[in-house]
Amino acid sequence: MSDHAVIFLLFLCIVFLIGIILYQQFDFHAKIQTTLRKISEQLKEIADTDSGGRSSRQQCHILSC
Repeated sequence: MSDHAVIFLLFLCIVFLIGIILYQQFDFHAKIQTTLRKISEQLKEIADTDSGGRSSRQQCHILSC
């Protein structure tokens, strides 16, 4: 193989590896955002409802917060 062909193949490998890295970062970021939204919704539900079934706003109103 000529030097130009080897350099071209190495360049293609580098571009391919950079593409994989960018995809992984995008995918990881998207999954983290989805997980954080789910956790946020669960925490919101927990904060709005205590064990007795009353909302925390009702509880606070009863206790004159």
